[in-house]
Amino acid sequence: MQAKKKIDVQRLRVFSSKVKDLRNATFTHIDKKFVSDSQKPYREAGLVENEIAFAIDTVWRVVSDLWVEQFGRPLSRVDQAGLKDLMKEALLQLADTIGK
Repeated sequence: MQAKKKIDVQRLRVFSSKVKDLRNATFTHIDKKFVSDSQKPYREAGLVENEIAFAIDTVWRVVSDLWVEQFGRPLSRVDQAGLKDLMKEALLQLADTIGK
């Protein structure tokens, strides 16, 4: 088994806070200060590609480690395909939204 890398929890918390603020301003309810500029909350969140990639890579590593602990084997290609498709879809939607 390979050595587990240390998880940068603080960096994940910062990312999570940005995503939470974005969610609260756009998905939970439409904040009236963003009605005239729907892209403003995305700009204000300040998410950049390397932060999103870091979060996805870190969470993927944690999920994979938990899977091995729970099931005693690595994720199979079938398991991975479903999870990766969900992650890709979510990332593409986020990138599309931020890029507008």
